[in-house]
Amino acid sequence: EGEARKALEAQRDALGLADRVEMPGVTPKPGLWVETADLFVLSSRYEGWGIALLEAMAAGLPVVSFACDWGPTDMIAQGEDGILVENGNIDALA
Repeated sequence: EGEARKALEAQRDALGLADRVEMPGVTPKPGLWVETADLFVLSSRYEGWGIALLEAMAAGLPVVSFACDWGPTDMIAQGEDGILVENGNIDALA
């Protein structure tokens, strides 16, 4: 949700990803995204302790995250229960 939503949806559509990328926003059932997701990508460049990341891992989703100075690097064992990529390396995250 937010003021950039329409621009992000337009970019998704322009890239031909409308049938592959969902942006559910606020849902009536908290945690619904965990039940319907195929993987979880945390694109935060700064993170304390990623609760959403923890929820995704607890649900058994494959996870990919930037290797923030703390948080994801403390939570993910590289190659065992997730993938960490160089912080800020957008191509690697993709």
